[in-house]
Formats: sequence, structure tokens, C-alpha cells
Amino acid sequence: MLVPRTVAALLNAHPALQVVIDEAATPVLLRRLRARRLDVALVALGTAPAESDVTSFRAHALPVVGLRIAVPADHRLARRRTVQPRELADEAWIAGVGSPGEPQFGAWPTVGEPRIAYTVRHWTTRLGLVAAGLGITVLPGTMASTVPADVRVLTVHDRSYAGGNSTILTRSDPGRATDLAVNALLEQASALRAQAND
Repeated sequence: MLVPRTVAALLNAHPALQVVIDEAATPVLLRRLRARRLDVALVALGTAPAESDVTSFRAHALPVVGLRIAVPADHRLARRRTVQPRELADEAWIAGVGSPGEPQFGAWPTVGEPRIAYTVRHWTTRLGLVAAGLGITVLPGTMASTVPADVRVLTVHDRSYAGGNSTILTRSDPGRATDLAVNALLEQASALRAQAND
């Protein structure tokens, strides 16, 4: 949701701007940024060596929206706004699967020995399985407003989970278009954070 909203805002404010979206794993995006094939990279930084050397880039911390869980509309927790991690221990989880280096969501990070019922590549399939009552899934808070009508999004109150770290990276010599894109990403992320916390 963040990237489409950002692109729409950019093109609305600057119709002459050309925007190309490039989706890839973090190490690939970093290589493309170094090779000047990208101007802006939105990445989830981990601890892998390929991902840790970002000192040559300008970094902009994205406002933290956090993770949520999606449950079917008739789920036992669906009428609640918040849940505790212990309430998720016996759930069937729908997890993501993808190429090495691509960030994926499994079960809630602090649920021990989760039962993974399905692993699928695409969000539409994952949310469709949730809507069909076949399990629950973790999803980024930025996607909370995009779920189907028969899916509910809940916040997990988990003091033992620090959350992820999404960052906007640019080269050290960005141009005007790059600065416009970074500002638009930050604005849209702030708006999504406010919406998710309402």
C-alpha cells in the first residue's frame, strides 16, 4: 500500500515525473542502487552481511507502522482490536515463501513452535486463505486498509518483540527527483501509521 500511494501522490504533484517500480530482494536492490540503476530503495535491513553494508548510502528511517495479524471475520478473536501473543499459540498460520533474500512473514515472531498450515508466495492468496477460514497471517501495518471485507486486522501487544526496521536508501548525491520520492514515501508512511493507529 505504501508504494502505490506514494507513486500516486508523486504523479499527482509532479505529472512530468517518470516513476518506475522495481521489486526485488534487499541484496539485489542494494546492488542496483550502487550501480545507479535505482535512485531510491525501500528495504528491510537484516543482519546478513550482504545487507549490512549500507554506509555509502543516505538512510532515512521509515515511520514504524508495525506488524499486525489478519484473521477471518468469524474468527474467535475477530471482534477484538488487540490480542496478546499467548492467544495465538494454537493458531494455524499462513506464511510467505519466496526467493532467498526476500523478506517473508511466518507466524508472529514470538510464538514458539507455530503450526504453519500453508506457505504461499502472493499476498492475495494469503489473504484469500485467511478469508476462507484456513488460518491467520502476519501482515505489515501498511497493508491494513487493503484486506478483503471478510478479514479483520488486529494489533498484537507484544513487549518482547521490537519490530522490524524498514529504511529508505539513496545514493549520497541524490537529485531533486530522488528527494521528492523520499519525501513522498515519508509522508505516506506517516499517514498510514496514523491510519493504522486509529
